[in-house]
Amino acid sequence: FPSHDNKKWMRVEYDSDDTLITALIKSTRTLLESYTGLSFGTKEIETVIDITKEIQVPYSPLQTMTSVYRRENNAWVLCVVDLDYYIINNTIQVELPALYKLTYTAGYTTLPEPLKTDIKVMTAWQYENRGIKFDEYGTAQTYPFMNLLNARNYRQIVI
Repeated sequence: FPSHDNKKWMRVEYDSDDTLITALIKSTRTLLESYTGLSFGTKEIETVIDITKEIQVPYSPLQTMTSVYRRENNAWVLCVVDLDYYIINNTIQVELPALYKLTYTAGYTTLPEPLKTDIKVMTAWQYENRGIKFDEYGTAQTYPFMNLLNARNYRQIVI
């Protein structure tokens, strides 16, 4: 359920809408993760991606790389760190261009305060404006403009 601080920030003093507020927080978090290309919490990710030389791992920040496989002759071949690939911050660099299967743990262990504030702002707006119709991108005419949120400073390109 929503924390007391979040509800106080939203100026909600009763518990009857806790389920609704929790759902709004979850949908806002999902929307902002998609917008920024980041994982707001720790999660296991498996992705198949074509890498020619280097690429930022999707939905960083990267915590640990569990496994890297390269597609060769219709089979997945296990790669060796510091021989077949290198990890530098949130980027993987490979020796051979190919299709790669990455398994890793990513996400913030502590979400930065500006992103927490964005979740509060958007959740409060959704709570106050229930019933407004959204387009296929999850926006409405009066929806908080994404380019005015703190999240714009964290945005990454995700393939």
